[in-house]
Amino acid sequence: MIENVKLIFALQKFGFQRRLQLGSMVIFYLIGVVIELATRGTFWLGMFFMMMAPMYMVQVIYSMCMSTLVTASPYGKRIQTSIASCGDLIFSLVSTTIIVIMKAVEVALYPQQKDVLISVFVILSVMMLVLHIYTAFVYKFYVLSIVLLFVIIWPISFYMGYSVSGPSSFSLPTIPVSFAGAVLIAYASTLIGVGLQCVLAKLIYRAPLSKYAQGAAMRKYLKN
Repeated sequence: MIENVKLIFALQKFGFQRRLQLGSMVIFYLIGVVIELATRGTFWLGMFFMMMAPMYMVQVIYSMCMSTLVTASPYGKRIQTSIASCGDLIFSLVSTTIIVIMKAVEVALYPQQKDVLISVFVILSVMMLVLHIYTAFVYKFYVLSIVLLFVIIWPISFYMGYSVSGPSSFSLPTIPVSFAGAVLIAYASTLIGVGLQCVLAKLIYRAPLSKYAQGAAMRKYLKN
């Protein structure tokens, strides 16, 4: 684990357009924070952005595999499996911890919205478990992954929506769990999701990278 962490920070500087990717991650995260603060945590999109931001680091790690020298090296398999998963885990745990702190403050400041805050937190935590698993497939089977993700995530997103009348129209049933339980679910979802991501990545390691999962500037380096 410690070795993987060291490799992440040592190798990420070789990632394709890493400054752009990491810059996008920060901007994406800050947009999520602004939405979260502006809506007092009652609108799911802010936390969703914050949870999604760490996936930019996975993109940076996978981009190193555009080089045949990297894929042929002893680190080739580890980059696409344990190192990518470790990077996702570290940044997701940091993101989750920040979200937990924000949610704790929101629950204390707006106790009348406690049920809404906890329900959104739990549903999005479970949604992120699905997204971690999706990350294991998307760089190999892009089209299929997008279709399956849409089929699973879109109904949940739609169900969690608001009408134009505001937070009073919240349509998600209250989830009977305490804030401490919601925090436990959030961390468990991250650990289980990343764990499954690593296992699945190892199972499909030999499948070629999909050019459709890469930016236009990187596609020329892939044959499929």
